Amino acid sequence: MRLAGKIALHLLLVFAVLLIPPLAYDQVARHVHGESPWLFVGGLTYPLYLGWWITRIGHPRIRAILLHLLGFATLLSALVLLLNQHTASLAPFLPTAAMLPCLALVLLRAAQERDDDMRTHLYALLLLIPFALFLTALIVIGMSLTAMQGMRW
Repeated sequence: MRLAGKIALHLLLVFAVLLIPPLAYDQVARHVHGESPWLFVGGLTYPLYLGWWITRIGHPRIRAILLHLLGFATLLSALVLLLNQHTASLAPFLPTAAMLPCLALVLLRAAQERDDDMRTHLYALLLLIPFALFLTALIVIGMSLTAMQGMRW
């Protein structure tokens, strides 16, 4: 890619990350009353810029693992937006659901007999499992604390 193309892509990503969240907030604020996580849906553009910098890393295994971590965080954030009072009981399962794309890639690469790629995705999955368990524990503890009389905020 030529220098002008790189600069244009960089500027496009910066403008997307800087302009889309406030515009999305303004549009959503007109239709949502009270406090809602949908007000922050524009924040899902933040991983675009970070993802671009991750793709600049030279080592393919490190780049793939960091992209899996970024994908996990982005998907988990998007799934949190889908929670409401009817689906709040599904919250402890969200970290596991966010790990499913990584697991699918491990199984796909194993079926294709691409051992190096499968091993890379497996390392990323093994790194995501402690994160998911920790987040699940935090969610369960938070849910149990809200049931206590003095712990409601």
